[in-house]
Amino acid sequence: MYQPAIHCPHCGRERVAATPRGAYAVDTYAFWAFLTCNACRNGVVARYKFAKYFDDPDGKAAKLLEDPENAAKLIKESRLDEIHPSLPEPRIVDHLPQKVQSALREAEAIFAQLDKPTSAAVSYGRTLERALKTIDPEGKGTLQKRIDKLAENNSLPPSLVELAHEIRYLRNEAVHDVDDVTNEEASALRDFTTLFLIYTFELPGRIEAARQRRKGGGVAGMIE
Repeated sequence: MYQPAIHCPHCGRERVAATPRGAYAVDTYAFWAFLTCNACRNGVVARYKFAKYFDDPDGKAAKLLEDPENAAKLIKESRLDEIHPSLPEPRIVDHLPQKVQSALREAEAIFAQLDKPTSAAVSYGRTLERALKTIDPEGKGTLQKRIDKLAENNSLPPSLVELAHEIRYLRNEAVHDVDDVTNEEASALRDFTTLFLIYTFELPGRIEAARQRRKGGGVAGMIE
């Protein structure tokens, strides 16, 4: 039986073989197929587009698709259109310094693999480190000391200091703990990192951009 390669949204493996379990024709242009990942055994629902017009006035061909063997043959000749559940889309934060942006992209790429939460946690921690280095280029010592110094200098508001410490704590678990970070913990770390970057870089950047537009043309500059 033909087993198509998919990027499994459950275990994160790329180009892993999946076993067709049946299909259902939606119309003359597309059909849905149910498949199970050969690695983690979880199921996905995929929409395929027929390679050619699907003419089935009496419904006999559609009935045949319920058989896995027939579904596999049709999948082999068709084009994958979408798959559910979908993989997480990479998050984009504007107005980031280049080094912080590259670290965030790397963390997002690892997080999307789903089976590497510990590596993702380490990478989000690196993103925080680069962000703090941008805020305080002279900062030295451990991550905790650098965060505390920013707090003492009022360079970060208390809410962002707490957020930074939460990221640090989860990063440290990933680096030093004998147990792996869970997907839930990696997801929380991702949220904390995104919020920190938005409040630290994106919001000030947007405000400054709005000011520049006002300087350039008053109200007209705001609605260009």
